[in-house]
Amino acid sequence: MDETLSVLEVARRLRRSPVLLRDPRWRRRVGLPAIRVNGRTIGFLARDVEALLQRARERFPAGSVS
Repeated sequence: MDETLSVLEVARRLRRSPVLLRDPRWRRRVGLPAIRVNGRTIGFLARDVEALLQRARERFPAGSVS
């Protein structure tokens, strides 16, 4: 079974607001599927968060942005 991360944990890892993580348009734009129950976002799969972070590292390598 895949590890599930809470909205607050993902917000800390991505350095984003928890409110932004609940926005479906933002999640669709960055490609982060959510786990939803009764219409509420309750968390994310750890592998999806790691894939998002890896894409960001590839797009903006360390030292490339000044």
